[in-house]
Amino acid sequence: PFKLDRLAKITSKELRIGCWVDNNENLINIQKVAERNNSLIDIYIEYDCGANRCGIKSFNEINKLIETIKKMDNLNFVGFQAYNGSIQHIEDYKVRQKEVINTCNKIRELKANFIKYSPIITGVGTGCFDLEVSEAVYDEIQVGSYAFMDAHYSSLEHDRTLNNSINFENSLFVF
Repeated sequence: PFKLDRLAKITSKELRIGCWVDNNENLINIQKVAERNNSLIDIYIEYDCGANRCGIKSFNEINKLIETIKKMDNLNFVGFQAYNGSIQHIEDYKVRQKEVINTCNKIRELKANFIKYSPIITGVGTGCFDLEVSEAVYDEIQVGSYAFMDAHYSSLEHDRTLNNSINFENSLFVF
């Protein structure tokens, strides 16, 4: 509750805040604090596109959440969080490429099923971003490890002939 209250309080006309949800209880709690603080919060539904860690796979369940959001005055459905963290550290380039294509095909299907909402798709990760962005399904990328470049990411095999290939270097070392 404390974190949700903080979320609602920092939202203003000058600052839009969005968060991810994957269940109805979460929506209800966010709506309560948003209403109490007279704020509007953008909502992204977390789609489980392969990591099996969090999110929703069922389009029927997603549709129910969207319908719930539409009934709430202080929440605004914006799109989907679609991040497959389980493929980010696959060392073999060809295997990683195949998994990125599989993930992006799931996201294409998601986008096609909810096209009437013009959803924003956010996701991507440092380990696969060179492959994921070339699939043209994401509207926003969330690469974060590149800032210091995780040592494992910089050791991954990449197709260096591609212009969008990872070319980050490690910027922080701890000895």
